[in-house]
Amino acid sequence: MAPAGFALSVDTPRVDEDETDAVTVMVTGDTGHGPFLLRSVAGGGKRGYIFALNPRRREEKQASDQGVGIQDAPPGASCRRQAEADPPEAKMTEIVPLEAAFGAEIRGVDLGAGAGAALMRRLTGALYEHRVIIIRDQTLDEASYLGFGRQWGEPIPHVLDHMRMPGYPDLMTVGNTEARDEDPKIRNGAALWHTDQSYEETPASATMLYSLIAPRQGGETQFCDMAAAYDNLDEAMQRRLDGIRVAHKYGRGKRRRDEPPANPIANDEQDRRVPPVYHPLVMRHPVTGRKALYALGHGAYAIEGMADDEAEALLDELKDHALQERHIYRHKYAAGDLVVWDTLQTMHAATPIGVATSKADSRLLWRISVRGKPAVHAAAA
Repeated sequence: MAPAGFALSVDTPRVDEDETDAVTVMVTGDTGHGPFLLRSVAGGGKRGYIFALNPRRREEKQASDQGVGIQDAPPGASCRRQAEADPPEAKMTEIVPLEAAFGAEIRGVDLGAGAGAALMRRLTGALYEHRVIIIRDQTLDEASYLGFGRQWGEPIPHVLDHMRMPGYPDLMTVGNTEARDEDPKIRNGAALWHTDQSYEETPASATMLYSLIAPRQGGETQFCDMAAAYDNLDEAMQRRLDGIRVAHKYGRGKRRRDEPPANPIANDEQDRRVPPVYHPLVMRHPVTGRKALYALGHGAYAIEGMADDEAEALLDELKDHALQERHIYRHKYAAGDLVVWDTLQTMHAATPIGVATSKADSRLLWRISVRGKPAVHAAAA
Protein backbone atom coordinates (compact mmCIF):
# COMPACT_ATOMS: atom_id res chain seq x y z
CA MET A 1 0.00 0.00 0.00
CA ALA A 2 1.21 3.48 -0.81
CA PRO A 3 -0.68 6.16 1.12
CA ALA A 4 -0.45 9.91 0.91
CA GLY A 5 2.72 11.45 2.31
CA PHE A 6 5.03 8.67 1.15
CA ALA A 7 7.80 8.91 -1.43
CA LEU A 8 8.79 6.26 -3.92
CA SER A 9 12.30 6.10 -5.37
CA VAL A 10 12.50 4.87 -8.95
CA ASP A 11 15.60 4.19 -11.06
CA THR A 12 15.49 6.62 -14.00
CA PRO A 13 18.00 8.26 -16.33
CA ARG A 14 19.69 11.48 -15.26
CA VAL A 15 17.33 14.44 -15.65
CA ASP A 16 17.49 18.21 -15.62
CA GLU A 17 17.14 20.06 -12.33
CA ASP A 18 13.93 21.85 -13.30
CA GLU A 19 12.16 18.96 -14.98
CA THR A 20 8.74 17.97 -13.64
CA ASP A 21 6.02 15.76 -14.98
CA ALA A 22 3.12 13.60 -13.89
CA VAL A 23 2.66 9.91 -14.53
CA THR A 24 0.11 7.28 -13.64
CA VAL A 25 1.42 4.02 -12.20
CA MET A 26 0.03 0.96 -10.48
CA VAL A 27 1.46 0.49 -6.99
CA THR A 28 0.80 -2.87 -5.40
CA GLY A 29 1.03 -3.89 -1.78
CA ASP A 30 -0.88 -5.87 0.80
CA THR A 31 -4.21 -4.49 -0.44
CA GLY A 32 -3.32 -3.80 -4.06
CA HIS A 33 -4.43 -0.15 -4.23
CA GLY A 34 -3.94 1.86 -7.38
CA PRO A 35 -3.51 3.40 -9.82
CA PHE A 36 -1.99 6.53 -8.24
CA LEU A 37 -0.98 9.78 -9.84
CA LEU A 38 2.62 10.62 -8.93
CA ARG A 39 4.35 13.94 -9.32
CA SER A 40 7.96 13.81 -10.40
CA VAL A 41 10.59 16.13 -8.93
CA ALA A 42 14.21 16.08 -10.02
CA GLY A 43 17.53 17.07 -8.54
CA GLY A 44 21.05 15.80 -8.11
CA GLY A 45 20.62 13.46 -11.04
CA LYS A 46 17.81 11.52 -9.38
CA ARG A 47 14.10 11.65 -9.71
CA GLY A 48 11.70 11.19 -6.76
CA TYR A 49 8.01 10.55 -7.16
CA ILE A 50 5.67 12.02 -4.54
CA PHE A 51 2.04 10.92 -4.35
CA ALA A 52 0.17 13.89 -5.79
CA LEU A 53 -3.00 13.61 -3.75
CA ASN A 54 -2.97 17.30 -2.82
CA PRO A 55 -2.15 19.25 -5.97
CA ARG A 56 -2.19 22.62 -4.23
CA ARG A 57 0.29 21.65 -1.53
CA ARG A 58 3.72 20.38 -0.69
CA GLU A 59 5.23 18.80 -3.77
CA GLU A 60 6.84 21.92 -5.27
CA LYS A 61 7.86 23.24 -1.83
CA GLN A 62 9.57 19.97 -0.94
CA ALA A 63 11.38 19.95 -4.27
CA SER A 64 12.67 23.52 -3.99
CA ASP A 65 13.29 23.81 -0.24
CA GLN A 66 14.66 20.36 0.48
CA GLY A 67 16.62 19.64 -2.68
CA VAL A 68 14.09 17.00 -3.74
CA GLY A 69 14.24 14.87 -0.55
CA ILE A 70 14.65 11.56 -2.35
CA GLN A 71 15.30 8.38 -0.40
CA ASP A 72 16.93 5.45 -2.13
CA ALA A 73 14.47 2.58 -2.21
CA PRO A 74 15.33 -0.97 -1.20
CA PRO A 75 14.70 -3.76 -3.71
CA GLY A 76 11.10 -3.72 -4.89
CA ALA A 77 10.82 0.07 -4.74
CA SER A 78 9.17 0.05 -1.31
CA CYS A 79 7.73 3.19 0.25
CA ARG A 80 9.16 5.26 3.09
CA ARG A 81 7.66 8.17 4.93
CA GLN A 82 8.37 11.53 3.32
CA ALA A 83 10.04 14.04 5.64
CA GLU A 84 7.68 16.80 6.73
CA ALA A 85 8.42 20.46 7.32
CA ASP A 86 5.06 21.45 8.73
CA PRO A 87 4.73 23.52 11.93
CA PRO A 88 4.28 21.48 15.13
CA GLU A 89 0.83 22.87 15.96
CA ALA A 90 -2.16 22.71 13.64
CA LYS A 91 -4.08 25.98 13.43
CA MET A 92 -7.56 26.57 12.08
CA THR A 93 -8.14 29.90 10.39
CA GLU A 94 -11.74 29.73 9.19
CA ILE A 95 -15.02 27.85 9.43
CA VAL A 96 -16.84 28.68 6.20
CA PRO A 97 -20.46 27.53 5.74
CA LEU A 98 -21.00 25.79 2.42
CA GLU A 99 -23.21 27.26 -0.28
CA ALA A 100 -25.63 24.46 0.48
CA ALA A 101 -28.40 23.61 2.90
CA PHE A 102 -25.86 22.67 5.57
CA GLY A 103 -22.20 21.76 6.05
CA ALA A 104 -19.02 23.80 6.48
CA GLU A 105 -15.48 23.86 5.10
CA ILE A 106 -12.59 24.09 7.54
CA ARG A 107 -9.64 26.11 6.22
CA GLY A 108 -6.10 26.54 7.47
CA VAL A 109 -5.72 23.14 9.15
CA ASP A 110 -2.93 20.59 8.68
CA LEU A 111 -3.91 17.46 10.58
CA GLY A 112 -0.56 15.89 9.77
CA ALA A 113 0.88 18.23 12.40
CA GLY A 114 -1.58 16.98 15.01
CA ALA A 115 -4.83 18.27 16.50
CA GLY A 116 -4.63 19.66 20.03
CA ALA A 117 -7.52 20.19 22.42
CA ALA A 118 -8.23 23.76 21.28
CA LEU A 119 -8.45 22.70 17.64
CA MET A 120 -10.61 19.68 18.48
CA ARG A 121 -13.05 21.90 20.39
CA ARG A 122 -13.43 24.07 17.30
CA LEU A 123 -13.78 21.08 14.98
CA THR A 124 -16.38 19.37 17.14
CA GLY A 125 -18.27 22.63 17.62
CA ALA A 126 -18.31 23.13 13.85
CA LEU A 127 -19.52 19.58 13.30
CA TYR A 128 -22.37 19.82 15.78
CA GLU A 129 -23.48 23.14 14.31
CA HIS A 130 -23.15 22.21 10.63
CA ARG A 131 -23.57 18.36 10.72
CA VAL A 132 -20.89 17.85 8.04
CA ILE A 133 -17.39 19.38 7.89
CA ILE A 134 -14.86 19.22 5.05
CA ILE A 135 -11.15 19.59 5.80
CA ARG A 136 -9.31 19.86 2.50
CA ASP A 137 -5.72 19.28 1.37
CA GLN A 138 -4.74 16.72 4.01
CA THR A 139 -1.76 14.34 3.76
CA LEU A 140 -2.13 11.47 6.22
CA ASP A 141 -0.97 7.88 6.55
CA GLU A 142 -3.00 5.15 8.22
CA ALA A 143 -1.54 5.72 11.69
CA SER A 144 -2.02 9.51 11.72
CA TYR A 145 -5.52 9.20 10.29
CA LEU A 146 -6.49 6.63 12.90
CA GLY A 147 -4.99 8.82 15.62
CA PHE A 148 -7.20 11.69 14.47
CA GLY A 149 -10.20 9.37 14.39
CA ARG A 150 -9.60 8.28 17.98
CA GLN A 151 -9.89 11.88 19.12
CA TRP A 152 -13.56 11.74 18.05
CA GLY A 153 -14.43 8.56 19.96
CA GLU A 154 -13.80 4.83 20.06
CA PRO A 155 -13.21 3.40 16.55
CA ILE A 156 -15.65 0.66 15.54
CA PRO A 157 -14.35 -2.35 13.59
CA HIS A 158 -17.03 -3.05 10.99
CA VAL A 159 -19.15 -6.17 11.39
CA LEU A 160 -18.16 -7.09 7.83
CA ASP A 161 -14.72 -8.15 8.99
CA HIS A 162 -13.66 -9.20 5.48
CA MET A 163 -13.89 -5.49 4.56
CA ARG A 164 -11.45 -4.29 7.23
CA MET A 165 -8.06 -2.94 6.20
CA PRO A 166 -5.22 -5.46 6.76
CA GLY A 167 -3.12 -4.26 9.69
CA TYR A 168 -5.68 -1.57 10.58
CA PRO A 169 -8.96 -3.31 11.48
CA ASP A 170 -10.55 -0.04 12.60
CA LEU A 171 -10.26 1.26 9.02
CA MET A 172 -12.05 0.23 5.83
CA THR A 173 -11.14 1.00 2.25
CA VAL A 174 -14.04 2.26 0.16
CA GLY A 175 -13.98 2.66 -3.59
CA ASN A 176 -13.64 0.90 -6.92
CA THR A 177 -9.90 0.14 -7.31
CA GLU A 178 -9.53 -3.24 -5.58
CA ALA A 179 -10.25 -6.71 -6.93
CA ARG A 180 -13.20 -7.17 -4.55
CA ASP A 181 -14.78 -3.98 -5.93
CA GLU A 182 -15.57 -5.79 -9.17
CA ASP A 183 -18.57 -7.16 -7.26
CA PRO A 184 -21.29 -4.47 -7.44
CA LYS A 185 -22.74 -5.65 -4.12
CA ILE A 186 -19.49 -4.52 -2.49
CA ARG A 187 -18.64 -1.56 -4.72
CA ASN A 188 -22.13 -0.03 -4.42
CA GLY A 189 -23.14 -1.61 -1.12
CA ALA A 190 -23.36 1.81 0.55
CA ALA A 191 -25.33 3.48 -2.29
CA LEU A 192 -28.51 3.51 -0.26
CA TRP A 193 -29.59 5.75 2.59
CA HIS A 194 -28.29 4.55 5.94
CA THR A 195 -26.80 5.51 9.28
CA ASP A 196 -23.56 3.83 10.30
CA GLN A 197 -23.88 1.25 13.09
CA SER A 198 -27.54 2.05 13.74
CA TYR A 199 -27.90 -1.74 13.87
CA GLU A 200 -25.62 -1.94 16.95
CA GLU A 201 -26.56 -1.41 20.59
CA THR A 202 -24.27 1.63 20.83
CA PRO A 203 -24.38 3.29 17.41
CA ALA A 204 -21.74 5.42 15.76
CA SER A 205 -21.54 9.06 16.78
CA ALA A 206 -19.37 10.18 13.85
CA THR A 207 -17.96 8.81 10.61
CA MET A 208 -15.17 10.17 8.45
CA LEU A 209 -13.88 9.50 4.95
CA TYR A 210 -10.41 10.49 3.77
CA SER A 211 -10.09 10.72 -0.01
CA LEU A 212 -6.89 9.38 -1.56
CA ILE A 213 -8.11 9.20 -5.17
CA ALA A 214 -11.15 11.05 -6.50
CA PRO A 215 -12.79 10.48 -9.90
CA ARG A 216 -13.31 13.36 -12.28
CA GLN A 217 -17.00 12.55 -12.44
CA GLY A 218 -19.24 10.84 -9.89
CA GLY A 219 -18.30 9.28 -6.59
CA GLU A 220 -20.19 11.81 -4.45
CA THR A 221 -21.50 11.12 -0.96
CA GLN A 222 -25.01 12.39 -0.29
CA PHE A 223 -25.96 13.64 3.17
CA CYS A 224 -29.39 14.26 4.69
CA ASP A 225 -29.81 16.75 7.54
CA MET A 226 -32.00 14.85 10.01
CA ALA A 227 -32.00 17.70 12.54
CA ALA A 228 -33.53 20.08 10.00
CA ALA A 229 -35.92 17.32 8.93
CA TYR A 230 -37.17 17.06 12.51
CA ASP A 231 -37.43 20.84 12.87
CA ASN A 232 -39.53 20.97 9.69
CA LEU A 233 -42.14 18.52 10.97
CA ASP A 234 -45.33 20.07 12.26
CA GLU A 235 -45.80 20.15 16.01
CA ALA A 236 -48.48 17.45 15.94
CA MET A 237 -46.12 15.00 14.25
CA GLN A 238 -43.27 15.90 16.61
CA ARG A 239 -45.55 15.12 19.57
CA ARG A 240 -46.63 11.86 17.96
CA LEU A 241 -43.02 10.70 17.59
CA ASP A 242 -42.07 11.30 21.22
CA GLY A 243 -41.16 8.02 22.90
CA ILE A 244 -41.34 5.86 19.75
CA ARG A 245 -38.62 3.22 19.42
CA VAL A 246 -37.59 1.69 16.11
CA ALA A 247 -36.17 -1.79 15.53
CA HIS A 248 -32.92 -1.95 13.56
CA LYS A 249 -31.19 -4.89 11.89
CA TYR A 250 -28.38 -4.73 9.34
CA GLY A 251 -29.89 -4.58 5.84
CA ARG A 252 -33.40 -5.54 6.93
CA GLY A 253 -35.14 -2.21 6.35
CA LYS A 254 -37.26 -1.38 3.33
CA ARG A 255 -35.30 0.06 0.41
CA ARG A 256 -36.46 2.74 -1.97
CA ARG A 257 -37.17 1.60 -5.51
CA ASP A 258 -33.86 2.86 -6.92
CA GLU A 259 -31.65 1.62 -4.06
CA PRO A 260 -29.35 -1.41 -4.32
CA PRO A 261 -29.07 -3.86 -1.41
CA ALA A 262 -26.60 -3.16 1.38
CA ASN A 263 -23.18 -4.82 1.21
CA PRO A 264 -24.31 -8.26 2.39
CA ILE A 265 -23.56 -10.09 5.60
CA ALA A 266 -21.12 -12.82 4.59
CA ASN A 267 -21.76 -15.56 7.15
CA ASP A 268 -23.71 -16.63 10.22
CA GLU A 269 -21.03 -15.42 12.62
CA GLN A 270 -21.31 -11.86 11.30
CA ASP A 271 -25.09 -12.07 11.52
CA ARG A 272 -24.95 -13.21 15.17
CA ARG A 273 -22.86 -10.16 16.09
CA VAL A 274 -25.66 -7.78 15.10
CA PRO A 275 -28.99 -8.98 16.56
CA PRO A 276 -32.00 -6.65 16.31
CA VAL A 277 -31.78 -3.55 18.53
CA TYR A 278 -34.09 -0.64 19.33
CA HIS A 279 -33.28 3.08 19.19
CA PRO A 280 -35.41 6.19 19.68
CA LEU A 281 -36.99 7.50 16.49
CA VAL A 282 -36.15 11.00 17.73
CA MET A 283 -32.60 11.17 19.04
CA ARG A 284 -31.49 13.93 21.40
CA HIS A 285 -27.85 14.82 20.73
CA PRO A 286 -25.62 13.83 23.68
CA VAL A 287 -23.55 17.04 23.47
CA THR A 288 -25.90 19.75 22.22
CA GLY A 289 -29.27 18.33 23.25
CA ARG A 290 -30.74 19.12 19.81
CA LYS A 291 -33.38 16.69 18.53
CA ALA A 292 -33.14 14.90 15.18
CA LEU A 293 -34.89 12.09 13.37
CA TYR A 294 -32.68 9.04 13.64
CA ALA A 295 -31.71 6.34 11.15
CA LEU A 296 -34.58 5.89 8.69
CA GLY A 297 -32.33 3.99 6.26
CA HIS A 298 -31.65 0.36 5.47
CA GLY A 299 -31.61 -0.85 9.10
CA ALA A 300 -35.01 0.46 10.30
CA TYR A 301 -37.72 -2.19 9.86
CA ALA A 302 -40.32 -2.05 12.66
CA ILE A 303 -41.70 0.09 15.49
CA GLU A 304 -42.10 -1.21 19.00
CA GLY A 305 -45.76 -1.88 19.86
CA MET A 306 -47.06 -0.87 16.40
CA ALA A 307 -48.61 -3.05 13.71
CA ASP A 308 -46.24 -3.74 10.81
CA ASP A 309 -48.35 -2.00 8.14
CA GLU A 310 -48.79 1.11 10.29
CA ALA A 311 -45.08 1.16 11.17
CA GLU A 312 -44.04 0.79 7.54
CA ALA A 313 -46.35 3.63 6.50
CA LEU A 314 -44.97 5.95 9.20
CA LEU A 315 -41.33 5.13 8.42
CA ASP A 316 -41.97 5.68 4.69
CA GLU A 317 -43.67 9.00 5.37
CA LEU A 318 -40.82 10.24 7.53
CA LYS A 319 -38.16 9.05 5.08
CA ASP A 320 -39.87 10.83 2.19
CA HIS A 321 -40.07 13.96 4.31
CA ALA A 322 -36.40 13.78 5.33
CA LEU A 323 -35.14 13.22 1.77
CA GLN A 324 -36.54 16.42 0.35
CA GLU A 325 -33.92 18.37 -1.58
CA ARG A 326 -33.93 21.15 1.00
CA HIS A 327 -32.35 18.67 3.46
CA ILE A 328 -29.69 17.25 1.09
CA TYR A 329 -26.01 18.07 0.49
CA ARG A 330 -23.89 16.16 -2.06
CA HIS A 331 -20.14 16.26 -1.58
CA LYS A 332 -17.89 16.05 -4.63
CA TYR A 333 -14.48 14.82 -3.44
CA ALA A 334 -11.05 16.11 -4.30
CA ALA A 335 -8.01 14.05 -3.34
CA GLY A 336 -6.94 15.11 0.16
CA ASP A 337 -10.47 15.87 1.38
CA LEU A 338 -11.31 14.61 4.85
CA VAL A 339 -15.06 14.68 5.45
CA VAL A 340 -16.52 14.16 8.93
CA TRP A 341 -20.23 13.85 9.62
CA ASP A 342 -22.36 13.61 12.75
CA THR A 343 -24.13 10.26 12.39
CA LEU A 344 -26.63 11.16 15.11
CA GLN A 345 -27.91 14.09 13.01
CA THR A 346 -27.56 12.77 9.45
CA MET A 347 -28.16 9.93 7.04
CA HIS A 348 -25.92 9.39 4.05
CA ALA A 349 -25.64 7.39 0.83
CA ALA A 350 -22.90 6.79 -1.69
CA THR A 351 -23.44 7.42 -5.39
CA PRO A 352 -23.28 4.28 -7.56
CA ILE A 353 -20.02 3.99 -9.45
CA GLY A 354 -18.49 1.59 -11.98
CA VAL A 355 -15.25 -0.37 -11.74
CA ALA A 356 -12.14 1.79 -12.17
CA THR A 357 -10.53 1.70 -15.61
CA SER A 358 -8.02 4.55 -15.13
CA LYS A 359 -7.15 7.23 -12.59
CA ALA A 360 -9.81 9.46 -14.15
CA ASP A 361 -12.61 7.22 -12.86
CA SER A 362 -10.89 5.79 -9.75
CA ARG A 363 -12.25 6.30 -6.23
CA LEU A 364 -10.40 5.34 -3.04
CA LEU A 365 -11.22 6.49 0.48
CA TRP A 366 -10.37 5.36 3.99
CA ARG A 367 -13.30 5.12 6.40
CA ILE A 368 -13.45 5.36 10.20
CA SER A 369 -16.58 5.26 12.35
CA VAL A 370 -16.47 5.98 16.08
CA ARG A 371 -18.84 5.78 19.04
CA GLY A 372 -18.99 7.87 22.19
CA LYS A 373 -18.06 11.49 22.79
CA PRO A 374 -14.88 13.14 21.51
CA ALA A 375 -12.12 13.19 24.10
CA VAL A 376 -12.41 16.96 24.60
CA HIS A 377 -16.08 16.58 25.55
CA ALA A 378 -15.74 13.32 27.48
CA ALA A 379 -13.08 14.93 29.67
CA ALA A 380 -15.36 17.85 30.43
CA ALA A 381 -18.35 15.65 31.27
